[in-house]
Amino acid sequence: MDGYQFVSSLAGSLAWPVAAVILVHQLRAPLGKLIPLIRSMKYKELQIDLASKVETVELEVVASSTPNLASPDTTKFDKLAEMDPRAAISVAWIPLQTEIFQMAEKEGISSWDAYSPAALVRQLRDREIIPTQLADPIIEMSEIRDSAAIGEVGTVTAMLARRINRICVHMVELLQQIQQNRH
Repeated sequence: MDGYQFVSSLAGSLAWPVAAVILVHQLRAPLGKLIPLIRSMKYKELQIDLASKVETVELEVVASSTPNLASPDTTKFDKLAEMDPRAAISVAWIPLQTEIFQMAEKEGISSWDAYSPAALVRQLRDREIIPTQLADPIIEMSEIRDSAAIGEVGTVTAMLARRINRICVHMVELLQQIQQNRH
């Protein structure tokens, strides 16, 4: 084997691994954005699932306030959660999103300036209208809602949808309290 054959063989052997490394490097930003969208993942002893993210948000909201997380009258919601938990999560989010938009409008923040409810919450937080202890869980809940909307069927349970509904109802109550105290 001469030098040219060796270089040719070496290039052939390294082509795919080098291409894979270059591809991952070039796509690291888009791949980083996809990671929060993973419903659940298990590799050996490591397991990530949406339920743990919801639990984290729930604990943050409970710790930041005094109102209880008692379930509202949810007969229709429970039926929807049983039939389609992902749709139920979207329905649970609507009152919270509405409250966010109304609060931003009252504070003179145009929804045209912010492309999402999470962006509006960031602006409300930055203006010190919503405390960070509430703003951050709302932003995380927005991400959970987005993940649930595009998640695989069967990865989101009715019980999880009910928990998210209780959290969203509670967050609406907290936002309303903030508005009452400001005006």
